[in-house]
Amino acid sequence: APSNDSLNKRFNPASFNTIIKFRNTGKETITSIKFEYGFVGMDKHTFTWEGTLPTLADTTITMPFDDYVLMEKDTEFNVFIKEVNGKTDDYPENNFGKSLANMPKKYPKGIIAQLVTNNYDILNTGSPYQVYVLNSKNEVIFKRETTDNSRTYKDTLDLPNGAYSYILYNPYGYGLGYWVLERNYGLRYGSLTMYAGNKLMQNFNPDFGNAINYNFIVADLPIIKANVVDNKHDFGDIPIDSTVYFNLELAAGNSLPAKIKSIVMKDGDNKKFEILSIKPAPENNEWIIKEGEKVTVEIKYTAMLKGKRFSTIEVSSNDFYFPSRQIRIEARGVDPLSVDENNFKSSIQTDANYLNANLTIENTSNLPQNFDIELYNSLGQKIQNIFSGTIENNYQMNFDISKLESGIYFVNTKVGEFTYTNSFLIAR
Repeated sequence: APSNDSLNKRFNPASFNTIIKFRNTGKETITSIKFEYGFVGMDKHTFTWEGTLPTLADTTITMPFDDYVLMEKDTEFNVFIKEVNGKTDDYPENNFGKSLANMPKKYPKGIIAQLVTNNYDILNTGSPYQVYVLNSKNEVIFKRETTDNSRTYKDTLDLPNGAYSYILYNPYGYGLGYWVLERNYGLRYGSLTMYAGNKLMQNFNPDFGNAINYNFIVADLPIIKANVVDNKHDFGDIPIDSTVYFNLELAAGNSLPAKIKSIVMKDGDNKKFEILSIKPAPENNEWIIKEGEKVTVEIKYTAMLKGKRFSTIEVSSNDFYFPSRQIRIEARGVDPLSVDENNFKSSIQTDANYLNANLTIENTSNLPQNFDIELYNSLGQKIQNIFSGTIENNYQMNFDISKLESGIYFVNTKVGEFTYTNSFLIAR
């Protein structure tokens, strides 16, 4: 391991160490072998095994190997036998092996492992699951040796950079579910998922037999910060025929260089959004941002029509969380000389003896508006004009209702094209 052989591919990808199986096909007993091994294009390592291996016997050994953290893609792994019993082998033709090592997934710090156990109580037994996390020295750094039935465990693994193995063990050999037990006894399937923040990284097949052995790497990963909240910038209300600007800043989120491949505005022309400039200019059609550096995208919006408009800036990069980031840019064109219904509120109250009514008008448009206020009975007949004039901000008025008979009455407040109706009851 790592191996792409069908019998051993469950150990691929690996995250630390390498496992080698070899056989003595010579006439002499082997007492030592010197190996050279490593990934193609990377440094080679040496390891000397010592023991006793008779003719035609084979054995399996584990050799230390930590170069998985350096992988950027699937890479060929090679191993050579350089010496046998302290000298060159008499038959070197079969002293070489190779396999394709799959790159283990890389996680940032703060991995979340979510285990949902199933209902083994229907089989009259407790939950069998055990969890272990091992580091590259085969040390157990986290364990959960007992679990309860039908429960969710959300473990945050705040691990330093390095190589790890997550092991979920079921001694019964039924994984997190088995179709025979589900069909015949009602045993539900459990689940195991891995997250980095809110990003789903791995969802495991529940039918795994005795154990899941999941190898992974924790490393610093490229992150791009933007000076927006929830990937959105809102220009707010912009008067018609006005132009506003915003500088979108993209910076490295940690010590690793971030690579931006493209910055594109979608549907901007039709809605009067525009990228004016991107500074600095790209080199070889991309931007490499180091810690403390940033790329500034100057955005322009001109309000031509009333109403809400939006566009999207797509940033393609090597950002771990947002490799294809969508940043929404929005604005609302408004006519400074017009108002909408949300600018006005009205309410009415009567005194206990039904002698006077108090009407409150709220005008939040910050513009003087002409109001017409009329009183109607329940038959729709106008009783009187209460007010006709200009109201600039908030306004309260009292009017006499002492001569009105018992019944329901309506106050219609008209401003521009909007009408607001308040009702009150007189019960004498």
